[in-house]
Amino acid sequence: MAQHVLGELKKYGVVTSSVRIVDHNVKHGVQIDMGGGDDWPAIRTRILAADIAVLSTPIWMVTLAVLPSKCWNALMQISPKPTARAGPSCSAR
Repeated sequence: MAQHVLGELKKYGVVTSSVRIVDHNVKHGVQIDMGGGDDWPAIRTRILAADIAVLSTPIWMVTLAVLPSKCWNALMQISPKPTARAGPSCSAR
């Protein structure tokens, strides 16, 4: 599903990339860097640099799986807090 969304965005000239958390060492916790080889700081930098971020995750028994939950918790701790931009966040043609 995520690849489908990225493909649709590319049709509008959006430059896309993806990262699979399962392929990285993301430590448990909500600090920006949990130390000891934590890959989250580099992933966080990519997310903060993006104009659009799409979180794609499986669900397990009506709840987020463990890896997406770790990312979600860390994303909620992003500092500085993102601010709303002027204008709509999306548009339809």
